[in-house]
Order: sequence, then C-alpha cells, then structure tokens
Amino acid sequence: MRNRLSVVCVLGAVLAVATSGVARADTTLGSLAIPSGSTPGACEAAVIAQVDSDSSTPYTVPSPGTITSWRINGLAAPNVPVSLVVLKNIGGLSYTVVGVDTHVTPSPVPDVVSFTVASPIAVSGGEILGLYDTGSNFVCYFHGGDTPATDGLIALENDSIPTPNQGLTENDDSGGGYTLNLAATLTPNPAPPLATTKKKCKKKKKKHKHSAGSAKKKHCKKHKKK
Repeated sequence: MRNRLSVVCVLGAVLAVATSGVARADTTLGSLAIPSGSTPGACEAAVIAQVDSDSSTPYTVPSPGTITSWRINGLAAPNVPVSLVVLKNIGGLSYTVVGVDTHVTPSPVPDVVSFTVASPIAVSGGEILGLYDTGSNFVCYFHGGDTPATDGLIALENDSIPTPNQGLTENDDSGGGYTLNLAATLTPNPAPPLATTKKKCKKKKKKHKHSAGSAKKKHCKKHKKK
C-alpha cells in the first residue's frame, strides 16, 4: 500500500492588514483668540505670515500632511476675496509659495468664517502660514495688548494674489507682539500599513497504521510467489 502525501497548512491565509493605514488625528495650527487689549491690522497688498509663534498656538507646520481647512474671525467686509498662503523659506529673506486657497467672505459675515481648501495643500514640515488681501477689507492680524511677545510677523509685498511656486521676498518684519487672525487644520499623512505575514504550508507524510491481519496477508502473498 503506497503512502499518500497530505498537505497540512499551519497558517493558510495572509494576516489581514488595514487597507489605508492607521488614521491619525488632525492638528490645529494658529488661533482665533483675540488678544485682550490688542489693535487690529490689515494686510494691505502684502502676504502677512506668522514667522514666529508661541508654543501653545504654533503656526509652523510640524510634520508632513495636508492643509485641509482654515478659519478667520469674521472681522471683515462681505464679498471680499481673502487668501490663505502657505510659504516655505528657501534661504535668507526668500520664500516660495507652497499653496494658495482663495475664498470670498460671505454676506452677512458670521463671527467665525470657515473655508474648506479646494485642493488640499501638501506640506512636508517647516512651512509657515500667511494671509493675503489687496487692501484693508478684513482684520489680518492683531498686535499689542496681551499678544504673546514671542509672536512675530513678516510682510511680503505682492500686487495680486500669489500663485503656487511663486517666489516672494520678505520686505518687513514686525518684531514681537503680533499674531495672525488665522487657524488652519493640518491633516497628517496616514501611517504606513502594517507588514503582511505569511507562513508556508508544511508537507507531511501521512502515516497509516496496519492491523495484524493485513500484515499476515502480505506475508502469505510473499510465500505464494515462491
């Protein structure tokens, strides 16, 4: 009687992994808190960007992800175009525009105006946030009063709404005690999926037990052939 091979799988399937990695929480950059006793200021045809910020309300992008939404206090005229501008320093006073998102303020203007970024802006970390308006149509920043002394702005003049990949040059800086009227949502990139685990199937020889009767029959057959 021939021995037959039987396949025994210790683990016959690949362990399932999450299809899109592990989700991580969004981060709020900036703040809409109006410092007590502060004075409002306008953009006036310049990108006003937060180059320095208090650690409790950071404006600098901490890690890779996408900017998906942003908000301003509704201290603005209705039907005014306002722009979120994301900048990356490329050395000295030079910056490149990573992304821009422009919207028109609603009418009437609510206490807080929220915008969803039309095309989420990809960031790698280290970028700073800014606002742009061609005139004095909304409150771009606050200064003085209880504004943190560690908060500082820079101005980068431009005659029109900046465009992605455009180069801008810092024209002025505020020193301490200035904070942007802006909060933005950073959605982090998903964590990489877990590695798959697969174990190979083992082949075993199937052992057959023989009774005393079957062993006797085989012995008899051998004697008959002689």
